[in-house]
Amino acid sequence: MELAAAIKPDPRALVTLSRNDNSCRVIVFYRVIVVIRQATTSALQRYLADAMGVDFQWEDSDLERRLPLALRSQYAVRAASLLGHRCALLIRTAADDVSAETIAKHLAVVRGKWSEAIVVVADRITPHLRRRLIAERIPFVIPGTQIYLPFLGMMLGERFPEPKPATHDLRPAAQATMLWWIHHGFADADTARTLAPHLKYTPMSLSRVFDDLEHVARQVPALTIERVGRERKARWHGGARELWQATQPRMRDPVMRREIVLPPAEAIGCPAGLSGLSVLSDVVAPDLATIAFERSAWLAYKNQHRPTPATRGEPGAMMVEVWRYAPDLHLIQPDRPVASADPLSIALSLAGQPAATDERVEAALALLITEYPWRW
Repeated sequence: MELAAAIKPDPRALVTLSRNDNSCRVIVFYRVIVVIRQATTSALQRYLADAMGVDFQWEDSDLERRLPLALRSQYAVRAASLLGHRCALLIRTAADDVSAETIAKHLAVVRGKWSEAIVVVADRITPHLRRRLIAERIPFVIPGTQIYLPFLGMMLGERFPEPKPATHDLRPAAQATMLWWIHHGFADADTARTLAPHLKYTPMSLSRVFDDLEHVARQVPALTIERVGRERKARWHGGARELWQATQPRMRDPVMRREIVLPPAEAIGCPAGLSGLSVLSDVVAPDLATIAFERSAWLAYKNQHRPTPATRGEPGAMMVEVWRYAPDLHLIQPDRPVASADPLSIALSLAGQPAATDERVEAALALLITEYPWRW
């Protein structure tokens, strides 16, 4: 299917909501709960190697196919070998926090299908959950912070990660500006004054945007920021695809947070996450739909309609992604319906999610960028 055709506006898509709340990974070794940033299973490998001097190897398994769909919607399942023990790794893909009771129920289901070691992996646990796990003598690991493995007689105290070196990622307004240029070009919108009507940022915000862009321009020769009188003018020597390739490494996930709610009134948002990707590709839409709102728009909706917090699986529930900038930067005519949130931002939001490890999602994201209908 042509991607351009897949992006045709569909008014019905405006009320499509999301289930793409995948944000962390969870792994369980023989009664062990390991909590790590979704960023990587490699972080787990490095941490175990540094703290315990051990490593593990991935193995093939059909366990995931034998688990109930409800459980597979919350975990990706892999098998591995740790110190000679074959383990089932439950990598949690749901963003919402989980209770100790819920973890126990999930493990009971898996034990009915798997007789060997089990491990759960997530990126964090609350202090309350940590106390419960210790009280129940359920081993856990928070890479870089704490290890509690009573069956090995091991308990290592907390240590805090070293501060990350300063990065030069684009701030939200600068990223929104760059994405708007990628979609629409620089014609008649290459200064703070001419950009203002399109992006609805204040002159002060756009001044800071150009400060960021001047830093980027020092590292990306094809981008220049010139002073013309009292204004700064941006120029790009290339096409939209090249601009995306040059600046995408400096862009970050647009999602500030995700909320599951029961909307009392129609929520007019842009399909995002896997819901948005399903509009743009052949990927099947998730059961829990996702829509994106810019922060101020979502606060206005909440103040007016008071949506009720919900849990995964509740009838009528939806996932809301609160974005750092407007999700419709790609829209040509602001008064026309939008089929999905900005496709490039959808790619950014999914790139670090466990869902992106699914071969079909990975292929759809690659195709989305490869065959994207660049306008200039």
